[in-house]
Amino acid sequence: MLLIIAVCSFLWAMVVSGTNYELIQLGSFLVGDSSGERSGASVALSSSLPRRLIVGSPYYINGTSTTGKATVYEESTTDPTGWKSIYVLTGPTGNGMCGYSVTISGDGTKFAVGCPYDQSSTGRVYVGVYTGVELQIFPLLGASAKGCFGISVSFTSSGSYLAIGEHGAKVGQMTSAGKVHIYTGPYQQQPYGTISGTTAYEMLGYRVAIANDTMVAAVSFGYNYSSSISRGGKATVYQFSYGSSGFRSTVVGGLIGKETDEFTSSSLAFASDGRTLAVGTAKSDVGSLVDAGRVRVYSYLGPNEWTQKGYQINGTQSNELCGSSVSLDSTGTYLVMGCPQYSSANKGRARAYRYDATTVTWTQMGADLVGSTDRERAGYS
Repeated sequence: MLLIIAVCSFLWAMVVSGTNYELIQLGSFLVGDSSGERSGASVALSSSLPRRLIVGSPYYINGTSTTGKATVYEESTTDPTGWKSIYVLTGPTGNGMCGYSVTISGDGTKFAVGCPYDQSSTGRVYVGVYTGVELQIFPLLGASAKGCFGISVSFTSSGSYLAIGEHGAKVGQMTSAGKVHIYTGPYQQQPYGTISGTTAYEMLGYRVAIANDTMVAAVSFGYNYSSSISRGGKATVYQFSYGSSGFRSTVVGGLIGKETDEFTSSSLAFASDGRTLAVGTAKSDVGSLVDAGRVRVYSYLGPNEWTQKGYQINGTQSNELCGSSVSLDSTGTYLVMGCPQYSSANKGRARAYRYDATTVTWTQMGADLVGSTDRERAGYS
């Protein structure tokens, strides 16, 4: 089989045959166009051929504004880099930081770009839909002041549903309770449904992941487990549907942070069927290793019944922030974890793992993918 690994803005293919595997870089590095734009701060890759890759550059400056941008690439046999740019979305005037979050459907025909700080942090999201060779762009605008609509975005593999986080949204009188909006085409302002936070400053929607057209997971990084733990945060899994009574969501599981700021740098990833969920908490301490970070993987057995799949995967150095990014393959068997502050120079690294059901462990595949320059922070996305 072929496992594709996207690390910031370069890609690797892991060719797997039995217990053997080999890493091959796909094309050359895709680099930013200007100093400080942080190209690769967010990335997403389709699975269908020819593969498409979307790369966010949220600090791109257009004129005097940090508009941000996102670039869509397609695999190419003629371009010397192996990838050709097929579309560039530049944010509107203002410091919207478009490209802060990106997502793409499995077949590459739909993508979304989050601009959470547009409109004085009200936020907006651009949705791109390819119909044949024509590309249509649909802008979706946040409605809550300082809501940061688009702080996180996630398409299902099928492209049927899009989840958008708005972690600063006010719910009734509850400041920054947060919301997760779910959309389906055509992409108009009114969402298919909305899930709201239940306590002030919970900040639901800081991270989102959606799968199999019925499951969505969201991080509430401001949630307090107890008065002695400040912003431990939590990840909650919802099952959603739409019937005669309208949109409905039900909590079917969750993970509560029990360390201060545990979920302030976090990540989520589903397998395609929504029955396997990976949760990265980069601010987790591992023994005496402060902020080493970890990733835990869970299997869904039924409503409110999840079991941990294998042992947790831990960072091995203080301040490594492992779990800042995480990705699962469609079956939930292969996992990639990013550790962007690996090494004293913050070169960063990513590691690939395979789940072994016999030993009930996650086994690392191949060597670490380590950044080549200081402060590269490979594995950030």
